[in-house]
Amino acid sequence: MPLTLDLYTKKKRLYYIGLVITLTTFSFIALAGIYNLDFQSPLMPLYDTLLIIATFISMVFFVIAGLGLLKIYIKDGDLTLSSDYIVIDDLKIQMTEVSEITLKLAERSIKSHILIRNRIILLDKSGNIYNRRFAIISNDQNEEFESLLGEWRNSHVPFKIA
Repeated sequence: MPLTLDLYTKKKRLYYIGLVITLTTFSFIALAGIYNLDFQSPLMPLYDTLLIIATFISMVFFVIAGLGLLKIYIKDGDLTLSSDYIVIDDLKIQMTEVSEITLKLAERSIKSHILIRNRIILLDKSGNIYNRRFAIISNDQNEEFESLLGEWRNSHVPFKIA
């Protein structure tokens, strides 16, 4: 049974904005805790308000991105994996035509459902190289992917996990 995954080239701008706000906020909180920043300024109520708002935005970003409710990448194609063929960039490549497949995979665990740091590098016998990023967005897709890798191992498909 073929497995279809999303291909993407870049992440959404909203993801980067949330990430910058989160990292800046937590960095400021850490520095304030380490150096015990306590200074008097007429703008102190404004600083406190901005810190509370940024912390709230960071927490909401963590929850929404962690639960998978925020689509963090821009899909630009499908990757179909099967024991007999691979469809990448709307090009069907039979496994007999594949020289090597290199998979660079994000660390997977039971708690992690959204895995967007995955990369497939496929080299066919004609010398063409296909290098794309793909996303595993659910636990079901993760389980199907693991079973497909087991099928590839059993049928001696030339792949390696880097």
